[in-house]
Amino acid sequence: MVRHRRDPWWRFALNPLAVSVVPSAITYEPFHALRLTALPLFLLLMTVPALEWLLGPAEQMQEAAGKRQKDGAFRRFPRSTRLGILSVLLALTVAEAVRFQIIFRREGPNRGAYFDAPYKEAYDAAVAQPARPIYLIDGCFGPS
Repeated sequence: MVRHRRDPWWRFALNPLAVSVVPSAITYEPFHALRLTALPLFLLLMTVPALEWLLGPAEQMQEAAGKRQKDGAFRRFPRSTRLGILSVLLALTVAEAVRFQIIFRREGPNRGAYFDAPYKEAYDAAVAQPARPIYLIDGCFGPS
């Protein structure tokens, strides 16, 4: 992002990234995942300059490095080094995905209370009652 600090598009893209956390910051509810959906999208957008650097052609990188060599803020890396960095990052991503799946499959069945698992029993008990209509009252911190 430092290379793009003068580009109006990237300055514009930083604003929604900063603002995307506001909806969840100003509300008080334990289940606020929908208010945070914009944040991962903007974080993915912010990876574009890094991917440009990792996958860009060597000539373009040398030209960019030459422009910034005066202030020492940018060092040249050969394409093989950049592809190696990308390969390590992708391998770590795959390792984390495998780790997540292992933990998810081990701990998943124990998370029923968080996903309205007792709803079927509550529904059956409510339908068995003769009183109509049936009202559902939401709990203050999650399902009641």
